[in-house]
Amino acid sequence: MNILFIVFFTFCLLSCNSSQSLHLDDVLKSDCFWDITGDKEVIGELNSCYKFLPNGQCFFYYYNFRNHKRTDSVYRYDDFDVIVPDAWSAKGDTLVIARGTYFKVVAFSKDSVLVETPVDTMVFRKNCHTIKEGKMF
Repeated sequence: MNILFIVFFTFCLLSCNSSQSLHLDDVLKSDCFWDITGDKEVIGELNSCYKFLPNGQCFFYYYNFRNHKRTDSVYRYDDFDVIVPDAWSAKGDTLVIARGTYFKVVAFSKDSVLVETPVDTMVFRKNCHTIKEGKMF
């Protein structure tokens, strides 16, 4: 009985410590891209991603499809004459503001962030294999 209590107590301590050390802004800051997918979609259906830089800059990218085949390269989207802030921020662990769009954070881990907008639910999935090729258009 004592062993069961010790195992349960240790598990609780480890769970509390690991959840407190994971913060949304630290998760998003990386040299990786964050693929945008629907919350029930498979990775193969993606066509765009974000990159959240540690200095607060945020850029939007489209995947490059040559001959209708999926590649691992992306082009930075050019907003033309539409003024969109190339910035991001996290408000605690519940809100991400990326390029002027507000995303309510439902859940997150080190590899994915489940978010909601008034219109849609989606998942940002960390992808460290994507290659940046430049600007689109």
